[in-house]
Amino acid sequence: QALSAPADVLVVSRDESALEQARKGGAMALRESCAGHNPALAQALLVLDRSRRAPVLIVSSDLPWLSVQDLEAMLSPGGAVRIATDLAQRGTNALYLTQPTSLPLHFGEDSRAAHQAAATQAGLDCEIVLRPGLARDIDTPQDLDILLHKA
Repeated sequence: QALSAPADVLVVSRDESALEQARKGGAMALRESCAGHNPALAQALLVLDRSRRAPVLIVSSDLPWLSVQDLEAMLSPGGAVRIATDLAQRGTNALYLTQPTSLPLHFGEDSRAAHQAAATQAGLDCEIVLRPGLARDIDTPQDLDILLHKA
């Protein structure tokens, strides 16, 4: 099932084969020039901001139960910032920004609270999204065991 609205996709990677695969699939591809998750995403957000592409939805790649409905929930009308958190409500598995460079990125440990605090400090409306397809990520061997037993 496809999303009801068309979307641009930007893949950021240091892996040339991943970038080539993204291009073949119709996505924009950006060679990562900064080491680390947050700097690479900040690089991508700057490119998107300069090309006037907004809003932006960052989605983690370790969400095996992610559905179209989950993505539509993240893209539905609402506040300037939407954070999809993990089951423990500590991490950020998806982040919606009405403006690409409106927040500093804090992916990593306790990122949900850090993103939420940054939104508050910037005076931006922030919503926390709790959906099973967005909350169930694969971070530990135990998460992988759960995935394998449900498959």
